[in-house]
Amino acid sequence: MLFTDIYVGWPGSVHDARVLRNSPLYQTAEHHFQGDSHLLGDSAYPLHRWLLTPFRDNGHLSRQEVNYNNKHAKTRQTIERAFGLLKGRWRRLKFIEMENINECPAIVAAACVLHNFCLLADGENIDDFLDEFNGDDGDDECELPVYVPRPQAVAKRNQMAIFLNH
Repeated sequence: MLFTDIYVGWPGSVHDARVLRNSPLYQTAEHHFQGDSHLLGDSAYPLHRWLLTPFRDNGHLSRQEVNYNNKHAKTRQTIERAFGLLKGRWRRLKFIEMENINECPAIVAAACVLHNFCLLADGENIDDFLDEFNGDDGDDECELPVYVPRPQAVAKRNQMAIFLNH
């Protein structure tokens, strides 16, 4: 539930994949995520060897791919809970009203740091702060260039699906 990497330099409504593409994490991910290490991302993100996404459900998924997608979604629930906790604890984040929009990222970053501090403090009851969060930022309508994943990214996701099926 701790935030270990944040990038808040994009105030306003920007597609998640565009923010990722412009982040320092994206620039260094190939170096940091070697071998079996990787991040999980929802379908808004492109598939990379270091960023595993669900299989696109076009109605013809194999049982193995459905199993992978289910386990992938269940694992991603932790980060969705972390965002729900952040927004529940710091409810003002939902309605930041500032004259200088350039200050908004600093407020969000500070909230993430304070969120981590609160989690690390003894006696924290996170259920008191959890808010319903469905993860829908409304970014799906933003058009991005078509991304064709590299073969090694597809192979890694397929290997993970096989591994999770056993």
